[in-house]
Amino acid sequence: MIHALCQWILLFILLSNGLIGGQEQQTPPAAVPEIGPAKQSTQQTDSTPAELLRSFKSIYVSSKTVYIKKGITEGALIKELQKKHLDLDIAIKTDSSAEAVLSIERQAVWPQWDYIYRMDHQATGTVLAAGKVRAIDGGSAAKHIAQQIVARIAEARNTGTKH
Repeated sequence: MIHALCQWILLFILLSNGLIGGQEQQTPPAAVPEIGPAKQSTQQTDSTPAELLRSFKSIYVSSKTVYIKKGITEGALIKELQKKHLDLDIAIKTDSSAEAVLSIERQAVWPQWDYIYRMDHQATGTVLAAGKVRAIDGGSAAKHIAQQIVARIAEARNTGTKH
């Protein structure tokens, strides 16, 4: 009886995650779930996300999950920034002192470990980067998020200096 129950539970999990039945659950980059509304200011600029990525100087980390500690993500960001020789400040105390805010959440879909992130430019409300990483623990997720964010910043800053 217990064996049959376990089989039904496993079948339900596999079906609901699209692992059987010919369904793949690929999330296109544009379909990454949003993390709360971006702060809008009264001063709107016509800056593109690439221009903002090239020019902003500080970032604040906002972790909205107990699985990723704010300090772990800040440390991972600092390490990645040093590897790429980028000069950005990490705002520790408050998001009002930073030009960009990186928000991180964990999707509550068991047994998946999907962490979504979004980095917004505070003055314009422009989304500078967004994505999803899959990791078994918050430390690994923080490292992967930091790598993706810093790679995006480095790409924008390197292409901005080439002529």
